[in-house]
Amino acid sequence: MKEMGITQFIQKELKSSIRDDVSNFKILNERDLESAVYYQLRKFLKKDRRRNKKLKISTNFTVSGFSVKRKRKQQKPFSQPDVMILEWVDDSTRPKMHIAMELKALSPGESNKHKTSHYETLFQRSEYRKDFKKLIKLKKRNIVKRGYFIFLYHDINVKNKEASEATIKRLILKHADGKFTPLVINRFEHP
Repeated sequence: MKEMGITQFIQKELKSSIRDDVSNFKILNERDLESAVYYQLRKFLKKDRRRNKKLKISTNFTVSGFSVKRKRKQQKPFSQPDVMILEWVDDSTRPKMHIAMELKALSPGESNKHKTSHYETLFQRSEYRKDFKKLIKLKKRNIVKRGYFIFLYHDINVKNKEASEATIKRLILKHADGKFTPLVINRFEHP
């Protein structure tokens, strides 16, 4: 797999495409964000079909062997990242997992002028901590080569450095343990 090409696409073009879709009201919630990410990744992989023909995109792909939730008795541990990029070898071999993504999108109705402390509290919530933990474990166990956490929010106070994309990215990096890359998009920062 040509990892550089796809990682550059994710960090630049995918982020830009999501920003455009948000500005045009095509993304209003987390499911819309997942659909947009899936669509843009498919479009990218289709461009160079010969090189990328073994790469597949999966939403909620099950990874066995570990979990970030408490498991019930006799339940085998598993985890499901929101989006995975896999390399299909053949039908009898489990695919190689290359990139895992977790997505979070705040709805436009949650637009407001927030201080940094609001986002610090938000990232302490269990659904965020589970996503961070999942990406960290996938990388630590060498299950994936890269992990991304895509966070979409709507903070109307763009002049406020407390809620800038750079500030929010720094807050997420505190939780990343160097194991995943945050992609932060504020609908109002670069319209």
